[in-house]
Amino acid sequence: MGTVTQLRPKPRRRRRWPVILLAVAALGTGLYIWNPAVLLTAAPAEPDPLAGVRQGSLRVTLEADAVLVRREQVYRAPQAGTLRRLAAEGARVRVGGQVVAFAPGQSAAALEEVITTPVSGVVFYQTDGLEEVLTPEAVAGWGPEAFSTLPYPDTREIADGPVEAGEPLFKLVDDLSLEMLLRVSADSLSESQQAVLPGQEVELQVSGRDLPLTARVVRLAAAGPDLLVHLEAPLPSADALRLRRMRVSLLLAEYEGIILPRAAIDVEQGRTGVWIAQRGGYRFVPVRVLGGTADEVAVEGDVPPDAQVLTAPPPRNR
Repeated sequence: MGTVTQLRPKPRRRRRWPVILLAVAALGTGLYIWNPAVLLTAAPAEPDPLAGVRQGSLRVTLEADAVLVRREQVYRAPQAGTLRRLAAEGARVRVGGQVVAFAPGQSAAALEEVITTPVSGVVFYQTDGLEEVLTPEAVAGWGPEAFSTLPYPDTREIADGPVEAGEPLFKLVDDLSLEMLLRVSADSLSESQQAVLPGQEVELQVSGRDLPLTARVVRLAAAGPDLLVHLEAPLPSADALRLRRMRVSLLLAEYEGIILPRAAIDVEQGRTGVWIAQRGGYRFVPVRVLGGTADEVAVEGDVPPDAQVLTAPPPRNR
């Protein structure tokens, strides 16, 4: 009997390219979705502007080149003649002190006239042409705009020998006190400071002098962006008898407290205070502002010494 062999049909080969296409499409979609998330999370958010605080003192100062105004008198020759010095340059003479000998015209030395002083002061044998311009009386009504029209000094030496009528013989300078004019930015002083400063005493630090002086604010005068500060002070140094300008620093106030940036001060529900960083956000702490500069203020309040304060107002929904 014959053997029957049953042939198995060949399995049909499944086409895999639709599956591959679906996988590629899914992968592409995943990349499209995943890639923007990386861009969004990779770029970190800008940190909040924070600043530290410190416990200490804050000095409110003004620095400027002061124009020096002195009481000085130039003694001039009544007529042509010959000059001879008696007092040394820079010597201090008392009332009635002998300064120079003056022989009028072509007179012999035997006819010399000794010139004395009616007041005390320091003798100088040089002029700068500003003796009649920078007097306390002349500058009493000046504003800051006067600095732009102030002439430059024209220094001239007075030597022994022939002089013409009206020429200087010597100059006598009051060495007990002087006045100073400072031109500063009007923004450097608050309106409240400008209101209380006239008549007040301030600490004056002069370049080249270790110890400060006490000066009195005579008046303030504002014009546009500038402010003139008129001071009266004791003589800071011997150089102040010769120079017309001197670098000075005024200590207007000094505050003790917690020092922090002025930009950190905010108002919340009618209260002045600062925002202190804490875990999860910020908390508002009321403070009392004592005073300060354009950049920093001194405050009183419950602000920890290691606090970080926000220097820009936070969103109100925090």
